[in-house]
Amino acid sequence: MTTETWLWIAVGVVVAAALAGLGALAVLFALAHGERGPRRFRVDPVEGDPGAYLDEKATWAATAEVTVPIKPEQVWAALTEREHLRLPLIVTGPTWKGEEAVYRGAFAAWSERVARSEQARELTTIGVGVSAPLLIKSFGQRYLLRPGDKGTTVAWTIAITPKWVGFLPLRWTGFLARPVLKFALRDGLK
Repeated sequence: MTTETWLWIAVGVVVAAALAGLGALAVLFALAHGERGPRRFRVDPVEGDPGAYLDEKATWAATAEVTVPIKPEQVWAALTEREHLRLPLIVTGPTWKGEEAVYRGAFAAWSERVARSEQARELTTIGVGVSAPLLIKSFGQRYLLRPGDKGTTVAWTIAITPKWVGFLPLRWTGFLARPVLKFALRDGLK
């Protein structure tokens, strides 16, 4: 084959890959939107103590801690009464419907139910549903609030067990997410 033929083959492969990628994004976008989006596919329930899942059992977890200059009651109100995560295209939420929290992004949506709630001290939620199939086995998050001299310290833990690679020791990579979690938390609690 000539160089020109190889060049056309390479261009064809790149164009096909780009179209496949755009198609996948279009499917994820469609699945994430609408009333059913965050509950479209069920995830496995977390068995036993949700705290143990977040601290030990989940394949991947990250905890970020920030201190904000407001009282624990104000932090609690921000967590439970309004959307405190505002990262456009990535995630906004939660929107509360009773004991269920719904988060939405451009290409993903998910819902969680309250597993443990202690006013102005702890809020733990466990995953109920996701918009994209075959990716997430289980997930949850926890906010722990501690009053202090300079305001309220909030420790936010996110934990996820993926479906296909849940057996891998991924927990050590949590430090990579901490700066993003800190930014999102500090920004959301303003």
